[in-house]
Amino acid sequence: MLSTALPPGVFAPDARAADPGDDFGRLRQSPSSCRANLAESPAVSCTSIQLEQRARGSLSIRFFLPESAAVSHQLTFAGVLTPGSQPLQCRQGRCRLLGPIGTEIASISESGFDGRGLATSLPKAWPVRGHCKVEQLRLSCEGTSFSGERWQAQASF
Repeated sequence: MLSTALPPGVFAPDARAADPGDDFGRLRQSPSSCRANLAESPAVSCTSIQLEQRARGSLSIRFFLPESAAVSHQLTFAGVLTPGSQPLQCRQGRCRLLGPIGTEIASISESGFDGRGLATSLPKAWPVRGHCKVEQLRLSCEGTSFSGERWQAQASF
């Protein structure tokens, strides 16, 4: 298990000890470097990453990919924690990372938005096989759909 004292700017703690049952929330960070690809596209830079825990044992990792001032995309890897992984510690909807997390990814989705934040189309989603690894200074995800599309995303903090 990692210490709860994390380096400044690296998934900085913003919550006190979690109460029993307070197991959902978000953690959003801006990485020092980040690259991800949409289906059948080359990798592009991402500006921020959001980890979302809706229940203890599940985790969604969202990469924000700006294309231009008028268009942006979100790439989301969703799955369940692998055995031995610590869930995020959450309080009042805000979470912090306590230790490394591994996830087994079951689905990937892509969404597009215009400059006003309105969806430009219906979200696309695929059942996949894949995994993500979240650590204090690095995050990596990859997944492959049953029809062969591939996604990869990496970030460092």
